[in-house]
Amino acid sequence: MSIRRPILFLLLGFLLSTSHFSIATEVFKAQTLDGESVRLSEYFEPHKWTLVMIWTTYCKVCAGQFPAIEALHRKYIDKTLNVVGVAVDGFEYRDRVTATLQQRHSTFTVLVGEIADIAASVERATAEPFSGTPTYLLFNVEGELAARISGPLETSAIERYISSIE
Repeated sequence: MSIRRPILFLLLGFLLSTSHFSIATEVFKAQTLDGESVRLSEYFEPHKWTLVMIWTTYCKVCAGQFPAIEALHRKYIDKTLNVVGVAVDGFEYRDRVTATLQQRHSTFTVLVGEIADIAASVERATAEPFSGTPTYLLFNVEGELAARISGPLETSAIERYISSIE
C-alpha cells in the first residue's frame, strides 16, 4: 500500500465522520490540572473553532501527535482555532499528566477526565463507540460538533476543513 492510500483513507474517514450533531458539552465533565471540576464548554471561545484532543500519557500515537497539535495551536491561537486536550488517565494521575505536558512543552489547555465518563460523553455526542486515543472532536464556532476522527490526524486536514466551511 502506498503512502498516499493511508492519507486518502484518513481524509475520507475524517470527512465521512463529519456530523452536525450538537454535543451536550455541559455534561462533558473533567478537571483542571489543579483539580477544579469544569465542563468542556467553558473552554469554547466565541467565534473560534475548538479542536479537542482526547489522549493518554501512555499512548505512543498521542505522543507522536503532540508536536503537530502544539504547532497548530500556536499557529491559530490568536485567530480561528482553539485547542483543548483531555487526558483520560484519570483524576488520580493528574501529576503524571502535568509531568508529561512539561516534557512535551505543551501550551494548549489540558484537562483530565475519567476514561469511562469521557467515552460515554463522546458516544452520546457522536452516536458511535469510543475507540480509544487519540480521538479528536472538532466543534464549530457555535459549539456544535462538526467532525470526529479516531487515530492519527494530519493537521492540514483540519485547516482545509475549516477553510472550506468559512
